[in-house]
Amino acid sequence: MYVKHYFVMVGIALVGCAAAQTFFYGGDTEGEAPYGYPKVALHDEKIYDDVHFSIGSGITGIFGNFLDLTGGTALTGSYEVRSGVGAGNGGTLIASGSGSVQAALTGRTLFGINEWSYTLRFSRVDLPAGTYWIELKLDSPNGQPSWLTVTRGTNGVGGPLDNGNSFFSSVASDYNFAPTNSFGGGSYDFSLGLIGIPAPEPVSLSVLTAGCFVLLRRRQATRR
Repeated sequence: MYVKHYFVMVGIALVGCAAAQTFFYGGDTEGEAPYGYPKVALHDEKIYDDVHFSIGSGITGIFGNFLDLTGGTALTGSYEVRSGVGAGNGGTLIASGSGSVQAALTGRTLFGINEWSYTLRFSRVDLPAGTYWIELKLDSPNGQPSWLTVTRGTNGVGGPLDNGNSFFSSVASDYNFAPTNSFGGGSYDFSLGLIGIPAPEPVSLSVLTAGCFVLLRRRQATRR
């Protein structure tokens, strides 16, 4: 009976751990002008911001907040995950893809433009512990621009937050992973986030194993 109850509890715990959750979010905008606003947004521009995992994680989606002149009508987008990014260096492409996006109003308005949160989900990508740079780009359905909003880390999740370690890339404008602070106006972090399934910590797994062993021994003893 003890063993049965224990394994039921373990199963519930593991199901809970396996549920997708937001384990990184750069934070809400505090009302600063989005990067590049009100300049004309380039259709090939990409912004990369960093995230650090202390344990391995499986990511299943990326989201970002945009000042969006399309009015929330963008239907598709693309994403990238890179490692080893630096000034003039795109590092290593770890994962990339495209797909449909879901839009929702955040309830915030800047400069008379509504802020929309867009989410792109994809098949699980497992990442070991380390530092990565993530990017999300929307496909405009009507040629209207959208700007990824700037944040100082308010209501952020995980880290690093507000460290300015972000980069801008545009083939059309001949920018190759240029630090965003090189354009003036200080350093920038962005309202980007990741959805995923953090791996259980080794200590937790060892505790579960030890508990199973103890209960099995107890059950064997009661049968004698």
